[in-house]
Amino acid sequence: MVVRVTRVGGASLALALSAFRGAEPVFAARLVIVTTSLAERHAVPLPDDLRAAAIRYRDAHSHLGDIP
Repeated sequence: MVVRVTRVGGASLALALSAFRGAEPVFAARLVIVTTSLAERHAVPLPDDLRAAAIRYRDAHSHLGDIP
């Protein structure tokens, strides 16, 4: 399974997931995670530590950009 961070937004992270059996792609998905206030029922900014971790992961795995 390959997980790529494709976008770090103000209140969300976009991920692309791919899985392979050998070289054959068998699964692909896009996932958007939005940080929200359950009490106020609206999006809130990504916490700084989560944003920093997502950016570090994205930058460290930028070589995966050519995988669907």
